[in-house]
Amino acid sequence: MFLPIELIRKENIPCKSVAIDIFRINGRIKHLKEKFKEINFYKNL
Repeated sequence: MFLPIELIRKENIPCKSVAIDIFRINGRIKHLKEKFKEINFYKNL
C-alpha cells in the first residue's frame, strides 16, 4: 500500500499528506485487527 515516488511526482501530490493518509489507514487496520481479536477472545470463553 505504498505509493511509488514517481507517481507522487507525476500527480503532484504532496508527499506529506499521502504519508499521513497511509499512516492513518494502517492505524485503522491495526485497530480493527485488535477489535477482531477481542471479539474472538470473548467468543472462545
